[in-house]
Amino acid sequence: MQVNYIAAMGLVLAVLVTGAPARAGTVLDRVRHDGVVRCASFERPGLALDVGEAQAAAADSVGQDADPTPWHGLNVEVCKAVASVVLGSPDKIDFHGLDAPDDLTDLARGADDIAFLTGREMHMAGIAGRVVPGPIVYIESIAAMVPTATGVRHLADIDGMKGVCFASGSPLEHVLPDYFSRTKAPWRPVSFTEDGEMIDAYNVQHCGILAAERTTLALDALEGGVNGLKSTILPEPIASYPVMATTGTDDGAWSALVAWVIYTLAAGDRPSTDWSVGGVASMPAQIDGLAADWQTALVKRVGSYGAMLDRTVGSRSALKLPVGLNAALANGGALVTPGIE
Repeated sequence: MQVNYIAAMGLVLAVLVTGAPARAGTVLDRVRHDGVVRCASFERPGLALDVGEAQAAAADSVGQDADPTPWHGLNVEVCKAVASVVLGSPDKIDFHGLDAPDDLTDLARGADDIAFLTGREMHMAGIAGRVVPGPIVYIESIAAMVPTATGVRHLADIDGMKGVCFASGSPLEHVLPDYFSRTKAPWRPVSFTEDGEMIDAYNVQHCGILAAERTTLALDALEGGVNGLKSTILPEPIASYPVMATTGTDDGAWSALVAWVIYTLAAGDRPSTDWSVGGVASMPAQIDGLAADWQTALVKRVGSYGAMLDRTVGSRSALKLPVGLNAALANGGALVTPGIE
């Protein structure tokens, strides 16, 4: 069911397709005039994390200048890929964090060029009808983490009566009751308003299970607290949902350009065939003002989506999460990109 949902989300940009090449719109004109692509995201480990203070301290300790883009993660890399295509440099971005739903009005009124959002984030901000929910950048999951010593390795084997820690005010408030209602398993909810208190409670086992987004759990697992607790994130998702590259509705050509950049990165992970090299050439996107081979050049310059994923969330990152649903469909995942049938 998840695969069908994810595939359907990828079709939302069909309304932008015409028989003519995409033309530069007002957003692209402004981006080129200002020399910067403005991107925004709520913080998520591996996707968008502000490492500015730590980075600045490390750079200062060796007498170097700090990175002008103090954000790290997959969303940041996608923003850089767009800048690379339209401005010739991945460094020409202005990436900032979102703290509250009200911050999303910047996207709706055109102050931001791209925002990386979930459906719930759009709904909470009341902007769902005023933005284009573009292609999927990452499939996030709600998951459960347990102490490795318990020997539990699958979601079906957890004992919910040992207490399930989760953040109040988060999607977990309805996701967890729905899950345990469907499985008909008893459970004991333990909610927290402060993340630090929640992690401490889990690390000293005041609750036996910690539930959160998988990327957050991967970061939490790196710190074992006062007892050095070793933890395992269970592989099965409790719920899954896409993080999408969202654009405003005022410029369809810009929405199309952003979409094709992401689809091109993802297509770079397709197996090569007689009529496509790494999948990239299987769906050429002609965009006014860009060279005919811009897609092939982009993947050569910044790498494929899979390479970006690997260094931000996967095996080459601190989180070391499995690719899972974020692999291309041909590689056993759920990400689907347009191609010539």
